[in-house]
Amino acid sequence: MNSNNDVSISFFFDDKNIENFYINIFKKFNFQNIETFSINQESQLKKIKNELIVIDISSKKSLLKIKNFDFSKTSKVIVISAFLKKYLTLPSNIEKRLYHFFSKPLDFKIFSKVLESCVIQVNRYKFLDNKERILVDLVDKSPFKMAVYTLDEKLVYANKDYIDLKELDYLTENKNFSTLSHSDLKFKEILYNLKKISTYVYEYEYLNTFYRSFYYFIKNESFVVDICFDITKEKTRIDDLKKSALFFEKSSEGVVVTDKNANVLTINTAFAKITGFTKDEVIGKSINVLSSGIHEKSFYKNLWDNLIFHGKWQGEIWNRRKNGEVYPEWLSITQIKDPKTDEVNYMALFTDISSIKEADKKLQFYAKHDHLTGLLNKVQFENILNFSMERAKRNSSKLALMFIDLDHFKEINDTYGHNVGDLVLKTVASRISKTLRKEDVIARIGGDEFNILIDYIEDESDALEIGNKLNEAIKKDMYLENATFYLSFSIGISIYPYHGINTKDLIKNADAAMYEVKKAGRDGVMLYNSEFTKNLLKKVELQNSLKEATKNEDFEVYYQPVINLSSKKVIGAEALIRWYDSNTNAYISPEKFIPIAENHGMIYDIGRFVRKQAFEDLLIILNSYDPNFIMSINVSSKEFFQDEYIKDLLTMMKDFSIDTKNIELEITETHIMKNSDLAIKILNKLKENNINLAIDDFGSGYSSLNYLKKFPISKLKIDKSFVLDMLKVEDDRLITQTIINISKIFKVKVQAEGVESKAHEFELMQMGCDLSQGYYHARPMPINDFLNFLEGRNK
Repeated sequence: MNSNNDVSISFFFDDKNIENFYINIFKKFNFQNIETFSINQESQLKKIKNELIVIDISSKKSLLKIKNFDFSKTSKVIVISAFLKKYLTLPSNIEKRLYHFFSKPLDFKIFSKVLESCVIQVNRYKFLDNKERILVDLVDKSPFKMAVYTLDEKLVYANKDYIDLKELDYLTENKNFSTLSHSDLKFKEILYNLKKISTYVYEYEYLNTFYRSFYYFIKNESFVVDICFDITKEKTRIDDLKKSALFFEKSSEGVVVTDKNANVLTINTAFAKITGFTKDEVIGKSINVLSSGIHEKSFYKNLWDNLIFHGKWQGEIWNRRKNGEVYPEWLSITQIKDPKTDEVNYMALFTDISSIKEADKKLQFYAKHDHLTGLLNKVQFENILNFSMERAKRNSSKLALMFIDLDHFKEINDTYGHNVGDLVLKTVASRISKTLRKEDVIARIGGDEFNILIDYIEDESDALEIGNKLNEAIKKDMYLENATFYLSFSIGISIYPYHGINTKDLIKNADAAMYEVKKAGRDGVMLYNSEFTKNLLKKVELQNSLKEATKNEDFEVYYQPVINLSSKKVIGAEALIRWYDSNTNAYISPEKFIPIAENHGMIYDIGRFVRKQAFEDLLIILNSYDPNFIMSINVSSKEFFQDEYIKDLLTMMKDFSIDTKNIELEITETHIMKNSDLAIKILNKLKENNINLAIDDFGSGYSSLNYLKKFPISKLKIDKSFVLDMLKVEDDRLITQTIINISKIFKVKVQAEGVESKAHEFELMQMGCDLSQGYYHARPMPINDFLNFLEGRNK
């Protein structure tokens, strides 16, 4: 570093003889602000605000003293010790901010590179902090009042408009909610309401000005935000509407006034009495909060057409009360248009007609049935199942419970919309009903899931036969809304009394059997087996542990070197994630936990963790070993096909100042072929940004040469299953040679995985392979071991 270094540094030591040695090193780096402290002089210990902390420990007793150090949250710490890290337990205040740990004797070359890398990181965080100040300035100039409070109502931040100050000098004045807010609310009332609803809205008046405040939690419910708007004009307009609606306020009919977008402006007392909603719960919200979900889309289209073209509509409609009860009402809606401004509002008057006999019948029906399909609902089905199980117990007979899930239904909803999805569910319900006997009981229990009760079965095979008939019936082409759908069921079956003697167990075990069908590839029927539940419980436990590990970033990144077969030089490494599960006290294989992470949305955070750690370690490698070193990072198919993946990758590379030539992404062959057309677009976009691309596990999937020539890749990686046995299995040797030949045709590099012996390496060289990776060279290892490995290769 030739220019002045504006990063501040503090050096702590417990051996006076080394002080000048380090000061000379720091001066070579042009540090302008250097502080030195002896750990043994406790009177010097204070809050350390410097950005870089270097600690040299010669005695383990020093650890007891440094645990009281109070560092800045943004400080980065480098520790040099006469002991190996595994023999030391660093205090938490050091461990949290630890950037690197050195064991003596100190390698000055590596220490210099790490110091330089650390300075780069500190300066980068300064730059990001400047971005935060820009955002603060943006909020200060916003048209609304905004403040952030702690849970004991102390002010953390407020923009200028909120506190009516010309300068932000309030930080030293110990302000709180009571002294700053014009609201007549107590802060405890806000906290009480926020525990029940995510956003609490409150309106109040102060000095003839009306305000509306939105309160909500941030940062795991540690802070409360108050965003306040001046609504005086809106309030005046609403008051005028209230005056014109005074006649209806005392009416026994419900009255509601909305804006042109059907957002509630005001209601009368009868509205609250009929619907159960208070003014605070509906004002500002869409009137759709009352929607029952019973009416078809065409019903509401006709209603709005009449309002827009004729200015009024009246008729019978089914709505839903706050408690979830569906009820009928006679509704009259009138359009109110301001002749001066052309502003449109709507006033609706309605009367509850639940007492009418026909309406009462409908209410009874919808209390027991699914409103979309007309099948029984979950509650009514379980009542009938309980009754049937009691009867089967008395008669010593058997019954079958089917748990049915419609395969890939989510894709239909996402592609064609919920209206088409509803039509599909109605058709599915109809086909199930036509396939079964009249005495069989069918229910829609939610979404695309159905339960079927088959009473009085003679043998388990009877239930399997019925399940197969249902699947055959649903597989027939379904033509709806100018589209043809090809469907299938995943069906799990449990038998009373073998698989459960109560409703809960019978349903749970049928569900477990259905899950196994899903796992096996869907489109099938399966009887319950107790092993299903055991395996499912293990998976749930592993999933919960993985979720906690992802939240706490309890992972490590290991590195396995990549060797150039011609020069025998290490030209790169593959970053490999490792997870030690403290619940089982064992390392969990990525092949086991990565699929779980992909299926439950954790893969994005895990992938981001691996990239961040790999980039941090890559900076050290580039500074200490080879500026042309290539770090290979695996990409999950879930990440690869995510819309924001490329943007996130490039942003992180920019933040770490990583050159594209030093990064290689590995995408598994089978993942690409899941959606080859989209994959080609993404690969081309990555190639446009000069990202190196490699196809991993090549030969194990099902890609064709036609697709391969379209992929803008720079490397093929031969699946290790072929390399491991190629010395003794002729087919594997021929496949390996073929892949190498293909790489030459397409003019890309080829790398062999699974190289475990010198004989492997020799044979691959004879075949013309470029690169190798495997236990013969080195196993995957942590970054410090990898740096030592590189150092040893250089000697």
